[in-house]
Amino acid sequence: MSLSLFLSRINPWHSLFGKIFLWFWLTSIIIIGITTVVVKTINQPYQLNQPTDGQMVVLVNQARRITKLYDVMGEEALSQLHFINERERTQLYLVDEDLRIIGTPRPPRGVFPLLSAMLDQTQPTLGFWRREVWLGPIKLLLGDQYYYLLLRGIPDSSQVQLDRFYNESLILAVALLMSGLFSAFLAWSFSSPLKQFRRAAQQFAKGNLSSRVGIKMSRRFDEFGTLGRDFDYMADRLEKLVNAQQRLLGNVSHELRSPITRIQVALGIAYQKSGPEAESILTRIERESEKLEQMIAQVLRLSRLENQLQDLQKTNINLNSLLEQLVDDANFEASASNKGVILNAPNQNLVCGEANLLHSAIENVVRNGIRYTKESTQVEVSTRSLTIGSCDKLEIVVRDYGPGATEETLEHLFEPFYRAVENTSDGGAGLGLSIAKQVITRHGGTINARNHIGGGLEVVIHLDACHFDPKSVISDKREPENDQPTKDDHDET
Repeated sequence: MSLSLFLSRINPWHSLFGKIFLWFWLTSIIIIGITTVVVKTINQPYQLNQPTDGQMVVLVNQARRITKLYDVMGEEALSQLHFINERERTQLYLVDEDLRIIGTPRPPRGVFPLLSAMLDQTQPTLGFWRREVWLGPIKLLLGDQYYYLLLRGIPDSSQVQLDRFYNESLILAVALLMSGLFSAFLAWSFSSPLKQFRRAAQQFAKGNLSSRVGIKMSRRFDEFGTLGRDFDYMADRLEKLVNAQQRLLGNVSHELRSPITRIQVALGIAYQKSGPEAESILTRIERESEKLEQMIAQVLRLSRLENQLQDLQKTNINLNSLLEQLVDDANFEASASNKGVILNAPNQNLVCGEANLLHSAIENVVRNGIRYTKESTQVEVSTRSLTIGSCDKLEIVVRDYGPGATEETLEHLFEPFYRAVENTSDGGAGLGLSIAKQVITRHGGTINARNHIGGGLEVVIHLDACHFDPKSVISDKREPENDQPTKDDHDET
């Protein structure tokens, strides 16, 4: 094992455990540090700040005042401090060299640590203790003895409370901001990889088997990287298995064409050589072989759509004309079983796509409705324009008056070869709706089924709408669709 690989494995940042541990530890250290600062700030008995120039002027003026008063009155001037302090808001105190305080009223004992700290300073300072503000000291020579002058002021209590609230709020805001930033980064480090997995899983679930989490994720050394590599490996295996299954399905379908063709040739010879007594049996064989050929054609078409081997030749299509032709053909077929198909398309609708494929998809849905609607009822085909988000859509609704479907059936209705248990005798292969879903999806649309509140099943198709331009619309006549095997069909598989 190389040194770089060994170091990467023991690096705590390369594992979820290490990241969680280090980030929470760092967050705890920051919280403890901020809490300590806050507690010290709040519980500190006093604070010392630098005085402003204006405050220094006040201090110097008071010092000159005391000096002049002493020059006039001598030692008697010291006793006059009591009368000065009673009359003025700013109180004056002198401290002699023995640290005795001269002046009344006497300061509270709690302020003595502040005064001691101020006297230890080499320059005048501004001291705060509770609601009191002290300024000084400044050294005076009165007679033959030195004194230290201190000024005591009592500021407005509301201002003191406001300043304290501002300081505490600022500290709290900084603490919350730092904690939020680290917590947000921690949450992002977990949520960002999960979003990548979610996007990849959604794309995979939608049928994009080439969806992967990406090289950036798979190169990580932590558990997310391991999971990403496992996800990509799983996706590779599933893509290969699905592609192999689709290729097998297409190959088997093609190989079955030749025996069916030979069976049909043999049936023609048998009709010529057999008597009337065998005609009913041969007719049944012919009918079943035709159903088998139709099923194979549907399987081939589904395989081409799922593998995206059939390129779309998109043009502007007059949807009303396409539906009118489709409904006319379907109504003629349904009349044989005492059923009908009607169209309700009040507006001119234009879509972009391949007419043959869209005709086939919608026809499969209509034929499914004819199969299950009750006798003497009509399958209703209606269209309307609507806006979903910022996109103009065309909605096609095909409703029958049959028994509807269970919730479990609705979940699997568009899966290949799926047929409801109660409808297995209808002769269908369960491919018509699957082909319809593949065609609509290839055209960027959606198709869903739901039970109608008035009974029966309705299939809702949404397609992107185009602006109507008669010059760009293709002919209403649809070219016949050929599902017979060609050389290209063999080449595709």
